[in-house]
Amino acid sequence: MLKAKALPMKRGMRTEEEMYKPTYQALKTLCVGVKIFQTTNTTFLDGTAPDFVFCLEEASDAHHWAVYGVLELKAKDKILNSKANLGQLTNYLLKLAPLQPERTEFWGILSNLATSTVLIMGTPTMPGDGYSFKQFDNIKFEQAIHFIRSSTSSDADSFMVPHLLPFHPSLGQYYQRWASSRKWMIAEFALRPHDSHNITGSPAQCVARMVVKASIPNANGKHAKLHHLNELQNLRLIANTEPTAPCSIPKLVWDPVKGILNGTPDHVQFGITPVGQPISVNVFANAAQFNSAMDKLLDGLNWLHTNAKIIHRDLRLANVVYDMALQTPVLIDYDCAWRIPEENAEVEVVARTFYVGGIICIPRRVLKDYKLAKQIATKKPAMLTKIHYLPLPADDLCAYILFIIALIFPGRFSEFREYEILIDGPEGQVRIEELDRLITDVINSPVWGKWWNSAEKNDVNALRSMVAEVAVWPWVPPRLSVFTDGGSV
Repeated sequence: MLKAKALPMKRGMRTEEEMYKPTYQALKTLCVGVKIFQTTNTTFLDGTAPDFVFCLEEASDAHHWAVYGVLELKAKDKILNSKANLGQLTNYLLKLAPLQPERTEFWGILSNLATSTVLIMGTPTMPGDGYSFKQFDNIKFEQAIHFIRSSTSSDADSFMVPHLLPFHPSLGQYYQRWASSRKWMIAEFALRPHDSHNITGSPAQCVARMVVKASIPNANGKHAKLHHLNELQNLRLIANTEPTAPCSIPKLVWDPVKGILNGTPDHVQFGITPVGQPISVNVFANAAQFNSAMDKLLDGLNWLHTNAKIIHRDLRLANVVYDMALQTPVLIDYDCAWRIPEENAEVEVVARTFYVGGIICIPRRVLKDYKLAKQIATKKPAMLTKIHYLPLPADDLCAYILFIIALIFPGRFSEFREYEILIDGPEGQVRIEELDRLITDVINSPVWGKWWNSAEKNDVNALRSMVAEVAVWPWVPPRLSVFTDGGSV
């Protein structure tokens, strides 16, 4: 039962500013097991913030990853459920949703301390669906408090609460959380001197910060899956390969479960360097800098193929960051990578793998096999993810061609959306057909066709001259205009 004296209802409080202090004091008294932060006039939520946020008890300050829900106060003479107020509250929830992809419901409250409006937003359940909303008006403030307490308790439904960050507590507070997906949570941490024994190289080579990737638990609470283990094992292989990897290949610098190479640990996390930024044409000051960067990326691919015996299989803009200090691109994300089998491996075993990764990286021969499978399919529709094939180093080189085109001609990909992950179903079918047309355009191009041919032949030396030829400043000179509808450049 809520005590009336704890509720912040005092006569004379008419403005929002007058409500802040007594509301905060009452919320701290009435809502236990949750951290409450007054975030009025802050910008922690993508440039804006509500008046109050309710966060996980572990949160040291207001972070979007830790938010249960939000509370926005309104003066008593305002209409709570006006379009403007509901739009403001909806905007907060829409900003939270992509930052907590593991959740399916988000909530917010509008209140003048006498009455309240509760808004619950559901995320799309199927591709193409929109967000759903449930609105409850004329809720007494006492009832709103009960709702907050039930929604932040240990018994709250898992789809309505933020998940604990899966990072090891010894890492301390992160500098910033980079991204979340259905597989990983990524954040930037300090690399402290006492972690130096985990670093590839001497302690003198320690860097100030590292990027930590941690596996996200599935619905059963289990973290580690094959893709998590695959990336960690590939990074370990890279770290133990001689000669040392070039600067365009990340370095594994923190590996808390490095003794586990086989089996399935409950949780996978590791730290890599360098800490880069998203790559775009804007990071290059001139053509010479671009040429050098693309050569370094090609060096990294060549080293992976010849020394580490790894095919990346997912080279695209989203998986390359730029190290400003070294002025070099760095190829990241090795959870889709394929290890080249030993020469004496059995062919039957070698051939039994299927494609995973971004749509833009699907090899052309897999597309051909998929189209053939569609023609002969009878009962069940053909699925590209079920096409068995043997990955080749040339696949990465072809992806390298498309990567450069996407980098210097981003307008060509305004509709193709090169960043998308491979999916099955009607939408995935559309993307696959778009990729098929794109590759055909490249092959038929008088400029890019010869380079594609070199890539399919695994001719690394020929590709080195490509960068110098296509990297003309400014980016779109008359003789190298963007793709036309006819597919030429």
